[in-house]
Amino acid sequence: MKPERLLSAVSVRRSISAELRIHARIEKVYNALATANGIKSWWTDDAESEHKAGGAVRYIWNTEAEPFVLEGYFSDLQQPKVVEVEFTVLNGKSLKPDGDNPRGAHWRMYNRFELRPEGNTKTYVSLLDSGVAIDRAFDQYYTDILRGWRCSLANLKSVCEIAKDQRAEIHALL
Repeated sequence: MKPERLLSAVSVRRSISAELRIHARIEKVYNALATANGIKSWWTDDAESEHKAGGAVRYIWNTEAEPFVLEGYFSDLQQPKVVEVEFTVLNGKSLKPDGDNPRGAHWRMYNRFELRPEGNTKTYVSLLDSGVAIDRAFDQYYTDILRGWRCSLANLKSVCEIAKDQRAEIHALL
């Protein structure tokens, strides 16, 4: 068997994980992650969601060229400790886990947030993003996603702690 075929038979990914502490009650952080208004407050330009397990989600970012639209559903929702969204459609095209997608993914594409209270006024948040293929073709995409999560999670912290959306200022720093 040729080496190219051997390599193509192996699916390896670069998952993305992040952690932060937010000086806000767990319920406030959960709502920022699990509700349409919460998501719009720190991450997207627009959002729609059915706040229930299996409920549909639609996240929209307005870009210069055209809107960037991610659609999916809540694959795990445990108030106030877990929010997991599995993405199934990007800009109207199915995100099948067959490697022929923007992440080179041979796995389901999801974002999972786990929350843990620390006392009455702090929340520990961990994020797991299902990641990007390790092929060189996805290097820049991976770097862009890392930068995006760093900015977005910093803004989540700002919105939850001081009720101020600072995404423009945060993005300008990078």
